[in-house]
Amino acid sequence: MTSLSAVNNTLYDTLTAKLPRMVAKSLVRAPYLPSLPAVALEVLEVARSPDASLQDYASVIEHDPALTARLIGAANSAHHLNAAGPACTGLEATQRLGTDATIATVLSFALLKDLEANETAVPVWQRAIAAAAIASQLAQKLCPDRLGYVFTVALLQDIGVLALQMTFPAQAPALYERRDQSHMQLAQNERHHFGCDHTLVGAWIAARWGLPESLVHAINESHDSVFTDDNVAVCVRLSGPLADAWLSANPARAFSTLLYELSVSNTEHVTILEALFYTMHRQIALLSDLLKLAIPLPLDSVDVLTEAKQLLYQHALALGARLQAQQEALEALESRHGQLLERSRIDPLTRLANRAWLEEQLHEHFARCRLEKRAMTVVFIDLDHFKALNDEHGHGTGD
Repeated sequence: MTSLSAVNNTLYDTLTAKLPRMVAKSLVRAPYLPSLPAVALEVLEVARSPDASLQDYASVIEHDPALTARLIGAANSAHHLNAAGPACTGLEATQRLGTDATIATVLSFALLKDLEANETAVPVWQRAIAAAAIASQLAQKLCPDRLGYVFTVALLQDIGVLALQMTFPAQAPALYERRDQSHMQLAQNERHHFGCDHTLVGAWIAARWGLPESLVHAINESHDSVFTDDNVAVCVRLSGPLADAWLSANPARAFSTLLYELSVSNTEHVTILEALFYTMHRQIALLSDLLKLAIPLPLDSVDVLTEAKQLLYQHALALGARLQAQQEALEALESRHGQLLERSRIDPLTRLANRAWLEEQLHEHFARCRLEKRAMTVVFIDLDHFKALNDEHGHGTGD
């Protein structure tokens, strides 16, 4: 585990104070928490620089023989059989894999330990790998100069789930083994049980590792609204819901729902996502193979997207029909209200205003005269001996 001497103590203390006291004490005392060795921290430090070269990554990685062997093995995997020859050095491996896959391999080597012994961790890493692959694809479109940073944040955004699973093993099955809940429901359930969700815990873990402050804050805000002008945040915050849609039992329906929610305010993102969906399965497959972590893939991403767009069109038609029906009902209600208002103020026999209307007018004009210090005159007209007319000829004639 990283020594606390390497930690940004102010940030670490601030996040510790934000955690519920019981959670903070349990995390500090927990014997097992996700940890990063020095080589992984150095790789992340390299990733912070927009000018970092593959040689920079290789120079750091080659200090760890076991990690170098893992990287060379990944570079020589089935996904790279079409290369001219096998990679034999760390630099050749990083050149073949590229930045994203190199970072993923390093972090997986550091974090995905004893995965088979922890079945509840498997879906967490499946989501993390899918989200990281998707985030990097989005970053190529929206912020290519921050691609490495976006990939790292997306990969680590759910690290707090693993920390909570390790720290509270008794509560973990009830919280994390339910496959029918959405990720937002999971976060709500965490807040109900612990008083905080895994984004804050993940940020605390990142601060404990001594990661850069910007990365810590990005993990803490990774599940915030996607409706922001910050393209880096958009890439990270969209990656999770997209990964959820990809891993859901019905990817087409989940993806169409996500497209609809985004289309309400940002059609540009919808266009980018539609284009992304055709290619992201390759990136997800590559990373899942590198990390030896099977991730369910839809049978055909083109078919999934086609079905999703059909569902979105059907939803739009249904919504249009509902809006039309609501508009017609509103117009009928307004017409009915107008008729009732007229009946309440107009005498049906004479079609003149009735006493209720007269009293409203008297109150209004009296108040205006008082305000303007003017006199008000009210004239009453009465027909003499009208009762005798009604008595002799009847009320019908009197009316």
